[in-house]
Amino acid sequence: MKPKKEEPTTPKPQMSMEEYLIMMIELPRKGGGNIYIPLRFITYIEIRDGLLNIHFVKDVMLSYDRNMCDLKDVFPEPHFRQCHESYIANIHYVLERIPGDGGKLVMYDQAVKGVVEIPISRVYKDDIIMALKAQSITLPGKKVALKPKILVKPKRKAKKK
Repeated sequence: MKPKKEEPTTPKPQMSMEEYLIMMIELPRKGGGNIYIPLRFITYIEIRDGLLNIHFVKDVMLSYDRNMCDLKDVFPEPHFRQCHESYIANIHYVLERIPGDGGKLVMYDQAVKGVVEIPISRVYKDDIIMALKAQSITLPGKKVALKPKILVKPKRKAKKK
């Protein structure tokens, strides 16, 4: 049996926080030209129905006819991490990691006016956990289970005359 031939891999680009705050990504515009968007405004990237969808902090989503292989090495570490074959997440916008076989990332998505759960495959689980720990501050003391509060104000009842 022949040994498996190792493919040369190109290292993912690394980027400091200062560079991340000012760097922009150049995306082709339909009909010609380009759009320039600061990296810090991108929350996550997904492949759905054959389209590459880029989600932003504002309620905007851009779709492209591309595959994930075209972009997975473009977005710099430690800010962007692939967490599934169909998803790349911006670590700075993760609200919660739900444990499980691979687990899920909970992220706020302005386009749907709520949170989305992004799957984490087992292949990327350890990398995602390490990336989240590297970008987090751990509070000292006992671990306590937190119950999230819903930040929606109740509707007021109309006053009777």
